[in-house]
Amino acid sequence: MTDTPNLALPYILAAQAQKHVTHNEAIRALDCLVQLSVASRSLTAPPDDPDEGGRYIVASGATGDWSDQSDKIAAYQDGAWIFYTPRDGWRAWVTSENSQVIYASGSWSALPSGGGGGGVTDHGMLTGLADDDHLQYHTDARGDARYTPLDPETLGINSTADTTNRLAVSSPASLFNHEGNGHQVKVNKNSASDTASFLFQNGFSGRAEIGLAGDDDFHFKVSPDGATWYDGIRIDRATGRVDFPSGGSLSSYRNRVINPCGAIAQTGPLSATDGSYTGFDQWVALTQSNAVTPSRLSDIADGLPTIMRMTQANASAQRMGWLQPLEAAMVRDLRNKTVALQFIARLSVATTLRYAIIAWTGTTDSLTLDVVNSWTNTTFTTGQFFKESNLSVVATGSTALSADTLAKIDVSGTVPSSMNNILLFVWTDSAQAKNVTLDLGNVWFGIGASGPAVFDPPALDDDLRACQRYYCQSYEIGTPPGSATSVGLIDFVNPSAGTGSFSIPVLYPVRMRIAPAVTAYDTTGASGFIYKGGNGKAAVVAGVNATSCSIGTANTTSANELAFHYKADARL
Repeated sequence: MTDTPNLALPYILAAQAQKHVTHNEAIRALDCLVQLSVASRSLTAPPDDPDEGGRYIVASGATGDWSDQSDKIAAYQDGAWIFYTPRDGWRAWVTSENSQVIYASGSWSALPSGGGGGGVTDHGMLTGLADDDHLQYHTDARGDARYTPLDPETLGINSTADTTNRLAVSSPASLFNHEGNGHQVKVNKNSASDTASFLFQNGFSGRAEIGLAGDDDFHFKVSPDGATWYDGIRIDRATGRVDFPSGGSLSSYRNRVINPCGAIAQTGPLSATDGSYTGFDQWVALTQSNAVTPSRLSDIADGLPTIMRMTQANASAQRMGWLQPLEAAMVRDLRNKTVALQFIARLSVATTLRYAIIAWTGTTDSLTLDVVNSWTNTTFTTGQFFKESNLSVVATGSTALSADTLAKIDVSGTVPSSMNNILLFVWTDSAQAKNVTLDLGNVWFGIGASGPAVFDPPALDDDLRACQRYYCQSYEIGTPPGSATSVGLIDFVNPSAGTGSFSIPVLYPVRMRIAPAVTAYDTTGASGFIYKGGNGKAAVVAGVNATSCSIGTANTTSANELAFHYKADARL
């Protein structure tokens, strides 16, 4: 044997002359093949000015000095090209590719990512793990325990996977990195009623969950014990609207309705004719012919602490409904926006309930409250059911109600750019017999395609202040103006009796919408009079503005006491 079996290095033979020649040839081969690194494997012709010792893997179809040397290692040594034939398993670093290649079955190919022995062709994708393309390192037939293929159905990394948790990882952190651009983690489910979510646990007991939990809305849920769950935030899949099912709200989704539950009735509920206020602050009665009787019910159901009731008090059947006008300052920002009206309603008989969102396009805050043109017209547009002048129907709808059954109802539409005010109207579609009742509560109006999942009523004091922007009185809440009562009486006593006229300044509890119409009452409830040493003295109201006025009398009767009640009305 004249050459070594692996690298084909020449032996120095016994009694050989010029031994240095053979020795140097072996040294040149070692210099080329040990720690093999080549400049390129894509050239088909030698470079014009190669460096001494430069090495290349000759590409297929080579020409010139490299002709017929494809896949061999070409080394420029001592001013000439020397070629070395690779064997299976030889590896080389390719500088131009910044990667490692391996020779097998007559050709060079890139090593798979990871590069270690016993891996699989597609390590990076973690697929095909039962196959092993590196035959020189491992085959299933050899059964080398160091290179046992992974089961593709489960994967445990420092943990044990099972049939449910088929990928299990136990580590201080996990990193999913980009590969030059963005990166997405996809969680897919089979159907809308299934769950696709991230579950956060403490001791393997759930405490928080985010994702598509049982439907296609996006949920943020929490739990104190892993068994009872609270839906904190829900984002509607169709509209993007954010709701708080367990309570709370966003200011951008505020309720524009004043007195939405009927909790405030400063005058007390009053018999109401068509187009008149009902005693429930800011709520107007619309009737087909005769007066109706408003009243209030309490604790009707969970989440419904109060509800307004309208009773058809006339012997003849008639249609009736609730209406609230909204001030321009409260709704002008809604132009060209999608808005929704939501409420809870109940009728004492099974019949159809109708409702509408109406835009007033006339003079700002100078509304026509009686919006009905013809109660019997079944075309619910302006000039038909509704009056034509200065009105635009934003949305209308109807719901068939069962008798004595609460129903939560939504309707939505887009507000025109010409809107100056909004009117909300809920009414019976057909004429109702005497003593039929229409209940209304939890009324919400604002931005969005639907109302909130959970109604959040205003605090009582806030509710009262909102109502007093439009109406206030000195009488105790629930007492109609003109009542003979001293409760709430404004009473001024001067130790010395006088004969001249004088007045008392009155400061309203809140700044009102505009300078109100102020009416004074004496202690017997007589309108336009005050008490000065006795009732029946003509009242003088002066200096009326949005925050205050003065009330007195020009009567010159000698007296040391001046007393009166008042009401201030700035309603639409």
